Amino acid sequence: MEEEHNSSNALNRQEFLQALVRTAAMCFVQTGATGDMSTAVELLLTQLEERHTGAVWRQDTYLFREWNCYTQQTDTILRKHESSISLVYAIYAEEELGNGYNALGGMDGLNSRRCLLSAEEFLQMLEDLGLFDASFSRRDATLCFVWSRMRVADEASTASRLKLVHHSIEDFYEALVRIAMWRPWPTPSLTERAGFADAGEHILKEKKKGEASYNAFLRVCATQPPQPSFRCLEHLILLLIRTIDQLGANAESTDLELSSREIKGFRKAARHPRAPTKHEEAARPNSPTSAPKKDRPTSAR
Repeated sequence: MEEEHNSSNALNRQEFLQALVRTAAMCFVQTGATGDMSTAVELLLTQLEERHTGAVWRQDTYLFREWNCYTQQTDTILRKHESSISLVYAIYAEEELGNGYNALGGMDGLNSRRCLLSAEEFLQMLEDLGLFDASFSRRDATLCFVWSRMRVADEASTASRLKLVHHSIEDFYEALVRIAMWRPWPTPSLTERAGFADAGEHILKEKKKGEASYNAFLRVCATQPPQPSFRCLEHLILLLIRTIDQLGANAESTDLELSSREIKGFRKAARHPRAPTKHEEAARPNSPTSAPKKDRPTSAR
């Protein structure tokens, strides 16, 4: 019987596992390297792991959640900012992107329920927030999304498929923890010495200095002692809130509490940046209009 969500030109999970077993048989059993099928599979997987993966790929999802997500400190940070985080999730999850096909294998029609966050929406959100840089790539973000997804026993049904290729709000919380632990952050002492209230404000100020200076700042952060996961999470959330406040509908807001209006205003501004005013253009150091009047060329009469 043909499965509704099993494309004829792609492999689902069961077919992919079968392909690995067949490859192991061809490479190790048929060549006489071993007569045991389980040994052949182990040899194949070991070689693939050694050649194509780094330490980051060998993460244990259960241990990660136990050590970094299911803790009192992480719960406290999430509850503190729950209103703002859940609004960001809801507004990006309700967004219509494309024709219902998402980057992790969803089919037409699967994305009709807007209570779940697709991979495409997740990546768009991170791009809007300016989180992609020398320390964190779109590929890194995709891994965070995949590792945070709900597991399902039967991916053939529509309901299970929805869970498999989207994030619920709980999955989204986990993804934030993973992103926070992936990126380097300034230590509280470094931020305090620089005269900033928190890491979010510190990073936004460093970004304004230009890409080269910002990348140098990230390298300095990477040499600092590792910080606990809950502290990294708070750094990320404050960066998220301050970034949205900066471009949102209420740029003067300092309450570190996001509203729906602010998030929607930010989303619009992030994708359709306004042209600089004459005053802003004149204030730019390299602007031709910022030169003193006596230095400006005069037109021939």
